[in-house]
Amino acid sequence: MEAFRKRIAGVLWQGGGPFIVWALHFFGLYVLVAAGCTAGWAELPLLGTSLLRVLLIATSLLAMAWITWLLLRAHRGLPPRGSRGLLAAAASGSAWLALVGVVWASAPALMLPMCSLK
Repeated sequence: MEAFRKRIAGVLWQGGGPFIVWALHFFGLYVLVAAGCTAGWAELPLLGTSLLRVLLIATSLLAMAWITWLLLRAHRGLPPRGSRGLLAAAASGSAWLALVGVVWASAPALMLPMCSLK
């Protein structure tokens, strides 16, 4: 039973893991903006911009790196056949979609002024 559970969890993570990373990233951006605007991190200078923007960019880069690692992991080894081929295609597709989602969610952090919407 334990081996079956590990096998199912691995398959679910391989196919759905990138979407979980994207969701965590999306939630994390909202939490950082809420906390940062409340605490005044948007006014603290760091690396030529604000502390809040640096944290948002770092969070996005971390999520992109994690999803890229999952994407590379989906393509490792010999060319898969049969049901393994379908799983590899699903894992690759979900990783690409999640990567685009992270980039799309990160764009406002790079383009919009921090905490100035009233």
